[in-house]
Amino acid sequence: MAGKTKQPTLAGKRIRLRLFRAADTRTMHAIYGDAKHMQYWSVPPSRTLDETRKAMRWHLAYRPFSYAMWADRKST
Repeated sequence: MAGKTKQPTLAGKRIRLRLFRAADTRTMHAIYGDAKHMQYWSVPPSRTLDETRKAMRWHLAYRPFSYAMWADRKST
């Protein structure tokens, strides 16, 4: 099987999509720890920052073949 393709960074005038970074953990905890944001996910909200760190380690390591996982950054 061929190696996985590197996920590109996509940029437009008002947004930039990129891979997740370890530095995103605290920001993602605000989402992962919120029951309303997580209501359609298959996992419960993170109760602690350590639970979010565990999820982020997975995001940082995972490279799917059929879809991409993006972090967004508003362009300024």
